[in-house]
Amino acid sequence: MMKILKYIFCFIPLILFYSCEQPSEEADIPYVPKLVIRGMISAGSSVKDIYIGRTMPVSVEIDPAFTDLTDAVAFIVYKNQFYPLTHTHNGLYENDTLAIRKGDTYTLLASWQNLSANAETTIPVLGNVSPFTMQSQTSGNTQTHFLQSKITPHADEVYAATWVLLYLNGSVADESKVFSTVSEKDESGNLVCTTSAIPSNYVNQTNTKLIARLYFFDHQYLDFYKSQNLNQVSDAIFGQVGSQVNWNIKGDGIGMFIGRADTLLSN
Repeated sequence: MMKILKYIFCFIPLILFYSCEQPSEEADIPYVPKLVIRGMISAGSSVKDIYIGRTMPVSVEIDPAFTDLTDAVAFIVYKNQFYPLTHTHNGLYENDTLAIRKGDTYTLLASWQNLSANAETTIPVLGNVSPFTMQSQTSGNTQTHFLQSKITPHADEVYAATWVLLYLNGSVADESKVFSTVSEKDESGNLVCTTSAIPSNYVNQTNTKLIARLYFFDHQYLDFYKSQNLNQVSDAIFGQVGSQVNWNIKGDGIGMFIGRADTLLSN
């Protein structure tokens, strides 16, 4: 699970490393400080690993002592009650008393000095998912295989999936590190969820089994995903300078605070 989260959220540290990639003539760009926030909350879990930091001037060498905030004031608001977040280490905050429940809405409030930011997210509920089945597509002399399912969402949550190669004892041998796409429902109220291409040597093995891991997110995640092209493996995977990133953090901040869930599904 942490492997996927790394790919989903590693875009935010890149903003902090932005100064390393810029030409020297940009040193005169005025510094506008912003809070940098990243966090995912999932049903059945407590609130943990909510990162709160700040951006750096373009011309300044990266220093976690500068970017990671240890004294921010932050709360999760749930049903009109305020749950304070406590700093643990490296700019990460947690609250171990608030249990996250599917279908409910949570608001993050964060402030530091004269900066304040907020975001709201709803924990997604799993819709009606048909079994993932092996599909193939031929282009010229090349045939690709992938897993696919038809889903009727519970509400407006969006879906993505990765293929997972299991040994017969149930342990994971390998797993895709990217999404083929993130899908939302169409006019009929359904969607098709597809994994990325499965390596050909994984198909039709007798000592392993291919299944899907299904991810579903608050609908806000889709706009971020589209703006960042996260399924592209290239030097530009995290977005170019000046690109319009669709964060859901509002106020004096950038980043994402999003509800998510996942489940393993047999084909």
